[in-house]
Amino acid sequence: MADLFDYSTPRRTIYGLNSVGKLKDELGNLNKNILYITYKNNGQYMPFHLKILDILKSTSNKIFVFDEVEPEPSIQNVDKAAKYARKNNIEIIVAVGGGSVIDLGKAVSILLTNPGSIREYQMGEKELKNKGIDIIAIPSTAGTGAEATKVAVITNKEEKIKKSILHPYLVPYLVILDPNLTRTLPPKLTSLTGIDALSHSIEAYTSSLEIPFAKATALKSIELIGNNLVKCYRNPDNLDARMGMLIASYLGGMSLIASVGAAHRLAQPISSETGLSHSEAVSVVLINVMKINREYCKEKFRDIASALGIDICKMDLDSASKAAINKVEEIYKNLEIKSSFSNYNVSADKFFSIIKNVNRTTSHLIYNPRPLNDEILQNILEMSK
Repeated sequence: MADLFDYSTPRRTIYGLNSVGKLKDELGNLNKNILYITYKNNGQYMPFHLKILDILKSTSNKIFVFDEVEPEPSIQNVDKAAKYARKNNIEIIVAVGGGSVIDLGKAVSILLTNPGSIREYQMGEKELKNKGIDIIAIPSTAGTGAEATKVAVITNKEEKIKKSILHPYLVPYLVILDPNLTRTLPPKLTSLTGIDALSHSIEAYTSSLEIPFAKATALKSIELIGNNLVKCYRNPDNLDARMGMLIASYLGGMSLIASVGAAHRLAQPISSETGLSHSEAVSVVLINVMKINREYCKEKFRDIASALGIDICKMDLDSASKAAINKVEEIYKNLEIKSSFSNYNVSADKFFSIIKNVNRTTSHLIYNPRPLNDEILQNILEMSK
């Protein structure tokens, strides 16, 4: 008999070229107080932001904008946005951006129906008693999968840690995936967010937590990334590839019900300790995590190799499992990914603090295929120097 799982997904998903235009049909003439959450790029909005704002203004004359989202949103950042939203009696949130924007939007949505600071729900683990207001998530990057998850990652500056809040109330009610929004993403962000999506799917697929929904979405995500990520990097205007990556990222987010492994167990403390972005932190350790895990899940690595387009028919299990790692290394090379701490001027003297913070932030991540301890995590960091 299978264990009991709660598989929470967005109520509706719309995807395709120019799908943001559907916002008008979705909102109609509700004339509700809408909060548009995003960030400015060098002090300016990207053209698609102006288009979406015009659509929103056609549905309501009560549009409010919060565009001060931090790259890794802090408790203070979330609380400031929530205060602004409460002041203006916000009824619907539209979050347009990367994972940081969507995570902040999800956190604000629950603070509008639950009292207090996000700190109480992150650090004090205060119970969320009420469902948040409706949030529409529209990603402009293809990596975090935040639009598909029940998780919001918040930075605690005082404690120097990043910690997740996890609850079904955090799942957006509507997701729109429009490749036009990722078209202007710089090559570096295209590559790094793509590797983040790949890491989600590889770790969910190899997780020891066997959930069929997660394994299926993870493997399809891996296939789509193998087919599309390098194409996006080399030709930013390839909208078919951009669409493939948005779907891959979304499916990768859905697969996270099976949890993630050592790469993510390390990434949060790496990010909070060194200032690297989440995707940079993941990209530094992912390949070495695969290397330390391979012996514990060779069959799954063989499946990953096949999903990445490797012809494994004439390979034995050991060779096929190694081929998965070789293929990811090839993708890194094609994307010109920096794959070591030295590339980011992070010295080994940070490793002690990183390991120390693992148990304060990500000790709940227990489904890595190889059982983890501080020595193994230290070894991964040393391999990634």
